[in-house]
Amino acid sequence: MDTLPALPDGIPPGPGAGVWEWSREEIMAARAHTLAQLLAEVPGLVPLRGGDYGMPRTVAFPGAAGGGMRIFRDGVEHLPLSGSVPDLARIGLGGIDRVRVERSGGGLRVELRSHRPADPRPFSVVEAGTGDLDTNLLRGAFLHPSALGGNAGVALDRVDSQGRDFQQPGSSSSIWLRYTFVGGARFGVAAELSRATQDRDTLFLPSRVTRTDWSVRVRARLAEGVVADAFWARADLEADTSDVTDPAEAVFPFRSEARAQLGARLAAGRGPLFGRFAVRSFDGEGLPSSSIEVEAGARLPKWGGVAGTWRRDAWDPRAVTTVGARAWTRDYRGLSAFGSWEDFERGVPFLPPPADDEGGDGTDGGAPDGGSAGDGSAPGPSFTTGAVGRLGLRFAWRGLDAWAAGLTTEADTLHPLGLPMDRGGASLAGGDRIGWETSFRIPLLLMDGLHLVGAAQVWEPRAEPWPYFPRRTWNGALSFHDTFLPSENLELWVDVGMEGRDPMIVPSPVSGTEGDGETPPPVTVPGYRSWYARLQVRV
Repeated sequence: MDTLPALPDGIPPGPGAGVWEWSREEIMAARAHTLAQLLAEVPGLVPLRGGDYGMPRTVAFPGAAGGGMRIFRDGVEHLPLSGSVPDLARIGLGGIDRVRVERSGGGLRVELRSHRPADPRPFSVVEAGTGDLDTNLLRGAFLHPSALGGNAGVALDRVDSQGRDFQQPGSSSSIWLRYTFVGGARFGVAAELSRATQDRDTLFLPSRVTRTDWSVRVRARLAEGVVADAFWARADLEADTSDVTDPAEAVFPFRSEARAQLGARLAAGRGPLFGRFAVRSFDGEGLPSSSIEVEAGARLPKWGGVAGTWRRDAWDPRAVTTVGARAWTRDYRGLSAFGSWEDFERGVPFLPPPADDEGGDGTDGGAPDGGSAGDGSAPGPSFTTGAVGRLGLRFAWRGLDAWAAGLTTEADTLHPLGLPMDRGGASLAGGDRIGWETSFRIPLLLMDGLHLVGAAQVWEPRAEPWPYFPRRTWNGALSFHDTFLPSENLELWVDVGMEGRDPMIVPSPVSGTEGDGETPPPVTVPGYRSWYARLQVRV
């Protein structure tokens, strides 16, 4: 059975390398129902929500909210069309075979891999669920390995709820279609269409927003361990404004025309060495004109591993460059060390420019007042520079796995997300912060499969807090997982735990400026603590 050639692996997953990965089986076993909930399981990431299901949502590493996340599906970037980061409510888990997250100083890199034929028989899976507040989940995928001379796949994903106090009805739904023509084991062409719709009642206007993505990919194995692909993609956003009575609310605060990208990638792996190269060209306002990425490293069984990354994004009127390095050792009697450093410059897309009477052009280079709401003209980029370091130790022995690391982060400007819940907020001056983080999984001897799991991140106090930067985040749970019967056809998960964070400031949800012409100051949202329990059975 032939399928598209797989790209050689890059940086191996693990907390030491700052990489977390979920397979299809792990996604189905996770407590998360959405991509946003899954990403929130990465230590240190802060969930940011504009409401319940259907409302805008994302996650952020403290100090890297605005412009701090890039998402790729099968190598094609999921471009942010209405903010500085993608809205995770428009990305379903239907049809996803693997999720990979790389956490670095420049933000987050999320790679999604679609289902691939792994068996000559057709594959299908259906998930359904219901819960409190009239919450419902339906997810399904079907993959046929031999259809019309190639293989075809379809997936759907829908989650809806009435929201808090049954006052915030909303839903997120998506559909994904793919056809792949495979010319033997070395060459293939894939065409994909995905369409996602948010229904969010009247909490945010427009209340119904639909995103459509098209892509065509060509992939070939050039030699043993060397794979190249080229792609073209287009994405557009449309809104149903039939329920909007005020014409001023019937439009986005910037143009919502389609955006396109054209690119190519080359990945190689030979023995302990690996390398990746990617070049992309973008068409559309609010985006860089081009981007170049290089990654190279080595996995050394006797020592550990090293990796370096370099990226250059060409914006108008400037180009920004990010350089990073990370290293990790093999364990010695269960103990290993790891560290990373990244010096970054980041362009933040889709920040509306200041109004004409403010005299700005939206390309303030990171000035603290450069991100206020505009007058409906074209969006413009802003910029931030900084550095992030991480140094830690890991101990793994007889089922126990624990690690801790010191953190340092520096950024000259802190930008809003540009999503509906903070589109009226301003960029703020940054600085530097020091903190630490830890994560653990401890087996309990009471019974097989019972563990105490948890994670925490703590930063030093600061008189002037940063937006989207709680001083402490944490989660902990008593977790049980085991299989039963000789065939292991009965699998059980039980979790009882608590998660939370300290209060944090966020940009004012009030759009525009106050009566004196000043941007509304940030507001403080209270701390968050939530107890949860899960019982999941697989037969």
